[in-house]
Amino acid sequence: MIRYLSVCIALVYLCLYPSYANAASETFYITSNYRYIVHLEFYSGDRRRVWPGNGKVWVLDDYQEHQFTLSCKWGEKICYGAWTPNGRFYWGTGRNGRHSCTSCCLYCDNSSGEFTLDR
Repeated sequence: MIRYLSVCIALVYLCLYPSYANAASETFYITSNYRYIVHLEFYSGDRRRVWPGNGKVWVLDDYQEHQFTLSCKWGEKICYGAWTPNGRFYWGTGRNGRHSCTSCCLYCDNSSGEFTLDR
């Protein structure tokens, strides 16, 4: 009986608060070895979502490792796109997620991944 009540309470909670059931985060650790400035964004492969969004980008202007923790939906595919301000070079999916990549994505499951931008 107690187990039955616990299951019922859990189901009611999931119905009333579905966003909490799908909430997760993903952490990207990115290092740029390019000697000039690089712009960076992250793109969802499952919905129209961009981080940081609102026309902003993260700027990498040193050789340090940078940590980006993104709030996302569980299982969501997220890929990084980086590019030089003049558009000459790109990494991952590039600016606006225009290009395909073989190893620039993670799936949102409260885990992390490390990436290095070499040129």
